[in-house]
Amino acid sequence: MLIKYNEADKSIEIQDDIKTHYFALKIVLGLNALAGILSLVGTYKSGLGFIEVFWIGMLVIALVYWYYLTFRKSVAEHIPLHQINYLKQRSILGRKQFSLVLHNGKSRDVASSKKQADVQQLKDLFKDLGIKIM
Repeated sequence: MLIKYNEADKSIEIQDDIKTHYFALKIVLGLNALAGILSLVGTYKSGLGFIEVFWIGMLVIALVYWYYLTFRKSVAEHIPLHQINYLKQRSILGRKQFSLVLHNGKSRDVASSKKQADVQQLKDLFKDLGIKIM
């Protein structure tokens, strides 16, 4: 399992590569936004057409998702217990996904496992630590 409890620091250590994944997503979104801006530069001459409206939509979607990744998601690998509000569980297409909801309003995605034993071990760990599971 990728999640370990550090008793000395009273924190949870999550070992996954979510930081690099989010960084790559932010770069792709930034490039998409840049392409959208560059394609809209000459619209004052030709007016708005279908392609320009498409690029405006892509630009808005890229900026909203970039904001969501930057300000609403956390990539912290060491999370002290006092910062964790609860463990959120959701089921999407029959697969359980977990995320830690922090007191600062951000959430930290936890890598889900395909094995039921790992899911139960994760729930037991947070139950033993006194963190609510919702």
